[in-house]
Parts: sequence; C-alpha cells; structure tokens
Amino acid sequence: MTDAPQSNPAFEIVNPAGKSDILLIADHASLALPPEYGSLGLAPDVLRRHIGWDIGAADVTRRMAELLDAP
Repeated sequence: MTDAPQSNPAFEIVNPAGKSDILLIADHASLALPPEYGSLGLAPDVLRRHIGWDIGAADVTRRMAELLDAP
C-alpha cells in the first residue's frame, strides 16, 4: 500500500459529529480498488455492475446517517 493521497479513496466519513451511539458502515459501497489490485481481472463494464459493488449502498448509508444523526 501507499501513503500517497488517492484520487478515488476507498472510504468516506459522513456526519463525523453525529450524536447517535450507532456507527454506520457500508462495505462494498463504491467502485474504489487499491491500485495494486488492478481491475481484479474483470472488464470495466463488469466492475460497474453489481458484481463490482453494492449499487446504492453508499446513498442509503448517507441518508441513514442523516436520519439517525449517526457518524
């Protein structure tokens, strides 16, 4: 791995000051892959389908963070 900034980071911090005791995470919620893994041997169009990520998971988690005031 590298310490260099990523143009497509694999994580996002949403509502860090949230007051809820609930911590929300969304695994597999983006197309981000560490550069050393390349494309995992898959064609770009395949990675953009559900096999590559859980489409909508990030949006649902952001909305839940808002509704629950959760980080």
